[in-house]
Formats: sequence, structure tokens, C-alpha cells
Amino acid sequence: MKLMRIFLVVIVAVMMSACGGAERQANKSQAELNKEKVKLSEQYQKCMEKAKEDKDKEAECEKYLKAAEALK
Repeated sequence: MKLMRIFLVVIVAVMMSACGGAERQANKSQAELNKEKVKLSEQYQKCMEKAKEDKDKEAECEKYLKAAEALK
């Protein structure tokens, strides 16, 4: 009976640590996704500054904005 309790405690501990690892991985993935969005937004801003009212160049800059929106 005592062996059964120890076995159950070990199983619960392993399951809890596995769930915590998955949550940490999800948080890390979300952080990387956010960094990529910020990077694309900065590239868009720089591109728009260089375009300076040139509609053709502004249209080319839209690729950064669309890529950032696609990461949602």
C-alpha cells in the first residue's frame, strides 16, 4: 500500500512538470512571435520613411505590414 502511494506521488509530480514545460515552451514561442512582429513593424516604418510620398515605394512597404499581420 505504501509503495502504491509513492508510485502515485511520482506519477503526479511527473505530470505536473510536463505540463509546466509545455506552458514555458508556449510562452517562449509567443515571445519570439512578438519579437518578429516588432521587427517587421520597424522595417515597415523605415521603409515608409524612405518612400516619402512615393506611392510605388509605399506599396512595396506594405509587404512588411502584411507579414506582421499574418503572424497574429
